[in-house]
This record gives sequence, structure tokens and C-alpha cells, in this order.
Amino acid sequence: MNRIVAKIDISISLLILLTSYHLISNLLWIFTSTAPIPWDQAGHTSLALQFVNYFQSLGFLRIINYFSISTYYPPLIHTIAAFAIILFGHPIQTSETVITLFFIASIVLLYIYTLDLFARKDIALISAAVYSFLPIVTEHSRWFLLDIPLLTLILCGLIFLNRSNNFTNSKYSQLFFIALGFSILTKWTGFVYLVFPFLLTFYKWYKSSNEQKETLKENLTKYLLILFFIIFPWLALNFSSFITQALPNLVGESSDPANLFTFENFIFYIYIFINFQMNLYMASIFIIGSLYFFLRYKSKHKILFAGTILAIYLEFSLISNKDLRYTLPIIPFASIIIGVFLSSLIQKFRLFGSLTVLTVFSLLILYNIILSFRPQALHYQKAIKIPIVGYIDYLNLNDNLIHASNRTIWPQKEILSTINAGDEVWLLCLVDQERINGSSFLLTRDILKLNNIQINSPPPQIFASYEEIKLYLARYNYIVVPQSQVGVPATRNIGVYLQLKAAVEVYNSGFKKIKTYNLPNGDLLYLYSK
Repeated sequence: MNRIVAKIDISISLLILLTSYHLISNLLWIFTSTAPIPWDQAGHTSLALQFVNYFQSLGFLRIINYFSISTYYPPLIHTIAAFAIILFGHPIQTSETVITLFFIASIVLLYIYTLDLFARKDIALISAAVYSFLPIVTEHSRWFLLDIPLLTLILCGLIFLNRSNNFTNSKYSQLFFIALGFSILTKWTGFVYLVFPFLLTFYKWYKSSNEQKETLKENLTKYLLILFFIIFPWLALNFSSFITQALPNLVGESSDPANLFTFENFIFYIYIFINFQMNLYMASIFIIGSLYFFLRYKSKHKILFAGTILAIYLEFSLISNKDLRYTLPIIPFASIIIGVFLSSLIQKFRLFGSLTVLTVFSLLILYNIILSFRPQALHYQKAIKIPIVGYIDYLNLNDNLIHASNRTIWPQKEILSTINAGDEVWLLCLVDQERINGSSFLLTRDILKLNNIQINSPPPQIFASYEEIKLYLARYNYIVVPQSQVGVPATRNIGVYLQLKAAVEVYNSGFKKIKTYNLPNGDLLYLYSK
């Protein structure tokens, strides 16, 4: 009995140590970063500030307005962030801390889910630890994005679905539909990740005895009503505008495979998985671990794991727009497979297995610290070419894997302070770099509460003539233009940026250069005024 208590204490103690490390590491990263945050992160923070304004202006007295604030992103996480910002201020750091807390919760939930599936604390602990140190998870645990909260709610759903005992347990069946509803209210794709686990559980229910089927039959209407009332208000009010915005986002970027039904397209997420979600070494352990798990290890959960991973992979391979975040919910299942393999190594080859696990986690922790807190000037990347997949990094010390804490100073605040004159000022942003772009200018404006400044980025369509360009520029008082790097490969309307840049710099557009700013990346940014 004492040994069992000791094992429980050790397991929980190590889990507390793991989550404490990540909490301290993330908070240190968040509060030492001073650079403006990238595109989507800035957009989500600005959206959270709109919810802040709604609540502070007693907008909750007009509940229908709440569901109309965001017409594309469901409101759950922005609402949570808004309350935190109201309490603590500092919109960027506070919203990122909210995501960190979701991340900590996801580690604990993965531990619980693994323990429920395999009834072994060593597998649960190793799986949770592997998950927590993978590059894709570390990277997104510090930004105000929706993916870690979504993953947290998906893990809740998986736990409740498993504990529902094929929908025969009313309490956990009901909790599953609540988690499903909140997943959809976090990101509208939330239901996609739970489709296969749900169908597999439903199939098992269908094959069960008539007596076992009664619980779902009696309560299905209640479950569906719960789901309906969670998602309906926002979806009903925003359905048409949501569809209008969602369809263009399904279109691939220039760096995405052009043809869906090609070999290149179907291996794209393998390349992403190895290079950016795991790294070469953890991906290699996953491949070996998968062979062991599916061919040698005795488990009744093999169909669940294989089906969920393949379903998510295929679903997003058949969408033109690719992003490493879309397949993030594969990572918990991959982490559990690695956890099963590493714990089995310890069990079968005690000394060798223990040394292997110690080495793996030593390297993961070291890599995590170096990537997170390396000097800004430290960039290093080496790759090897692997047949079929392409170039795979065997060492990557760059922001495209995990962003380092960035203490550089950028000129958004200075520029907005300079042009803040008059009742209404119009600024056109012709720069779309990671740290300085239309979204970062908008967020800076919202934080400074400079509501008289209207900020736009270029429209999506190419201008047909110079006369159209002149007509478009007529409303603007100021324009910011970079010397060299206008955008990035993901900038879909880069041609429009270049058209307008040429009009401002080369042709007689009526604007003159009034100030030059040195950017931390070595580029120059020019401020033009009429």
C-alpha cells in the first residue's frame, strides 16, 4: 500500500513539476517580449479589446450585440480574454497568459486521458511531457491564438466521450456534448476533430445490447438541445457573413500545393509534421513507436488512434489552404504513442530504456530553452534531403520553429503618435512583415485608444489602371512604405502592395516622404504624407 501511495505521489509530483516549468518559462517569455506580435495574434487581441469595450460600456444589456462583435471567429476565448484584460490590463501579456493557462490545462488533461485509456501512470506522465515539449505546442502556447484552447476542449471531449462508456453513462455523455459545443464556440472547425472518435463510439453503442442502448435513446434529444443552445445564437446571427469570409480562407496560399489530387499534396502534412510540429528526432521516435504500438503492443484503442490521426490528416489534406495549426490535434495521439513506446522501453530494458528516456527529455528541455531564449542574432538551420518527403531539418534554431523572446523596438507607436492630428486621419499600411503590418498597427491604435485614426491595408484585387489607384489613394493622409520587404510568401495580394508602392514612390501620387524609420530587421520604413 505504501508503495502505491509513493508511486501516486511521485507521478503527481512530477506532473506538478512539469506544469510549473512550463508556466514559469512561458510567463518569462511573455513578459520579456517587447516586439509587436504577428498578424493573427494581433487580430485576435484587437478582437478581445472589442469585447472589453462591449462589457465596459454595459453592452451586456444588449445581448444580441455580443454575438455580433465577431462575425467569423466564435466568441468564447475572446470573451474569456476580455474579462482577464478588464481585471489585469496589459492586453497583449494578459491574453497570452490566458492561452498559457489553457496550455497548462491541456497537459493535465492529456495525462488524465492517457491514464483513462491505459491505466498506467508512467505512460500518462511520459505522454504529457512529450506533448508539452514538442515545438508546435510550445510555439502556440505563448501566442493569443485559438488552437491551444481548442485542443484543451477537444481533450475534454475525448475524456468525456471515453468515460461515457459508449453513451451508456448519461453524465459523461452530456458533458461530451457540452465540450463539443464549447469547441465549436472556440473555433468553428472544432467538431471536425471529434468526428471519428464520435462515430467510433456511436458504432460501439449501435453494436451493444438493447438494454445498453436505452440511455442514449432516452437522452439524445436533451444532448442535442444542449449543443443547439450553445452554438445556435452566434451561428444564427452570423451564418451568412461567416460563409462569405470562410470561403476565401479555404483557398491555398502561394506556398501551398496547387493541386489537391497530387502526391505532393498528400505528403505535405508529413513534411510539416516532421519539420515544424515535432522535429526530425521526435518524428523518428514516433515512427518507431507507431510500428511498436500498432504491431506489437496489446491495446483495444488502436482503431481509435489510427482512425483519428488518418481522419484529421485526410480532412485537411483535401483543403487547399494549408497551415501547421490545422493538424495540431494529431499531436496528443502522437505523444501518447511515443509515451507507450518509451515506457515499454523502460519496462523491458530497464537501464537502456531509462537512459534513452533521460536523453530524450534532456535534449527536449535544452532545445526548448535555447529556442525560446536565444539571442536575436542566433539563427542556424541545417537540413538533409530525404527521398519523397524532401528537405528535413536536423537542426533548426529559427523563429519558424519556436519564436525567441523578442526585445526589439518597432515604430508603430511612434508613427501613430506622429500622425495623430485632426478629427479623422487615414493611414494606408503598405508593409506586411511579421512584426509590422496592418494588424499590428490596428492593435497599437486600439491599445492607445486613438479612435480617430483609420488604418487600412490594400484591397485583395489588382487595380486595372493608374486612375483607379489615384482614386483609391485620395482618402489617405499618410502611407507607410518599406524600402525592400513589402510582404512575405503568405501575403496573398502582394501584387496590390507592389502596385501601390510604385504609385507612391515612382509616380506623382501627391505624397511626399516626411520621415524614415530604421527597423530592427535592417529594413527601412518610410512615412509619406500629402
